[in-house]
Amino acid sequence: MKRSVIAFVALTMAFAGTTQVHAQAQNLKIAVIDMQKVFDGYYKTKDAEEKLKAKAKTYEDELKARQGEVEKLKEDFTKLLEETKNPALTEDVKKQKQDAAEKKAQEGRMLLNQFTSLSQTRGKELNEQRLRVRQDIVDDIRKEIDAKSKKESYSLVFDKSGMTSTGLPPLLYSLESFDITPDIIKNLNAKKSGGDKK
Repeated sequence: MKRSVIAFVALTMAFAGTTQVHAQAQNLKIAVIDMQKVFDGYYKTKDAEEKLKAKAKTYEDELKARQGEVEKLKEDFTKLLEETKNPALTEDVKKQKQDAAEKKAQEGRMLLNQFTSLSQTRGKELNEQRLRVRQDIVDDIRKEIDAKSKKESYSLVFDKSGMTSTGLPPLLYSLESFDITPDIIKNLNAKKSGGDKK
């Protein structure tokens, strides 16, 4: 008797769970989005790319100027070293030229270290800024997707961009009517003319 009651309760619970899942599946509303296309089509992405390119160019110019200083010191050092080999010079003058060459070599090593450090620092700054800007853009996109999903009562939104580890797209097929990519791009870019100064 006890076993039949337990079996009846388990069967009732299983049936109720299946019915609830089936009811939820009937109300399921799905959308798909191409996040890469949205990211590329968003005006803030283009603006950020231009700003990052300008900053990278400024850093590159700064590094080229420093590299020019290093090259100049190297030339001065080589010239002084060659002058020390001149047989017409007295030993005192040769010694002065050698000392000057050694001083240039020290300056060159110090400048080269500064150049290397500056190059690494600028590269790191640019990378950090690129990541920060990218995250801000992704956050904007996610907020827009969330707003659209709530408004349209989507249960799930799938990203159809990218590839899985098997080399296949994560979504093999979807109806075009499920794609909210154009709407999201339109809504995001509408904010540009609306005075969004973010």
